[in-house]
Amino acid sequence: MALDLPRITAAAVRLLDEHGLAALSTRKLAAELGVRSATLYWHVRDKDELLDLVAEAICAEAFDIDDTLPWRDQLATGLRQFRTLLRTHRDAAQLLRLRPPRGPHRLGHIETTTRILLTAGFTPTDTAAISVLLADHVLASAAEDDRRAGAAPRAELIGSPTGLTGPATEPTGPPANPTATHAGQSGSPADPPTAPADPPTASAEQSASPADSTGPAAEPSGPPADPTAAPAERNASPAGPTGPAAEPTGPPAGLAASTAGPTGLPADFPHLRRVAPAYRDLTGEALFELGVEVLLDGLAAKLAKTSSA
Repeated sequence: MALDLPRITAAAVRLLDEHGLAALSTRKLAAELGVRSATLYWHVRDKDELLDLVAEAICAEAFDIDDTLPWRDQLATGLRQFRTLLRTHRDAAQLLRLRPPRGPHRLGHIETTTRILLTAGFTPTDTAAISVLLADHVLASAAEDDRRAGAAPRAELIGSPTGLTGPATEPTGPPANPTATHAGQSGSPADPPTAPADPPTASAEQSASPADSTGPAAEPSGPPADPTAAPAERNASPAGPTGPAAEPTGPPAGLAASTAGPTGLPADFPHLRRVAPAYRDLTGEALFELGVEVLLDGLAAKLAKTSSA
């Protein structure tokens, strides 16, 4: 079979779905196609061009949006369709953040969002900012779905006294790593079904997952922060010594074991303890829909304020 761009692109999308973005390379693609890498470069200039082809292929599906609906219903429809599209391909959100929109499919999605917002009465400046905001919401949701495939249940993220990691029961090991942070990805306009796509300035390190800090707390292997501290002081520090004898067996220092409730949270956080069980019921779909509702309500309020000025 002759080698051409459609065949190359289809094979690249297949590799992306099977192995993820990190494993997608021209060398592996050449092997998948049964050709030498040098042969592949007759058709694709470099890996960036290959990724652009894959991104365009992912966004090739047109969005079915009824332009007779109110503007906020059009946006909501497009955002949902865009999220559905991203969820059909592994690491699609990460790829769209990595590569700026250049092809007709991705630019067409941006055009759709721009038309809806301008027709609704938003200014060009507001339209650009809103497009980025809406795109980020969809990309963050899709990226979180990818990460959560092997992540701990959301209920566990609020279960420990630190509020970051550990089961929703009283901890029996060392406290969660105090340096753990949430992954961040926002601020890049990635082509949403109704929201523009990542611009040339978009970076691959930008997608936010509000509650997904699931990494295990790594036991420190170096010296304590204050090498001049007395042994007793070092043992009381959050990091603790490296020896097993000093490993804590209860809540973090300063929290009496008797204050930990059934959620593993201390008693002096009564409001957090009250809502902690609700985290078990949160889903990516619910978070996405809540975000859409909040965003659109805010946009409606802004438009009303602008119109009355």
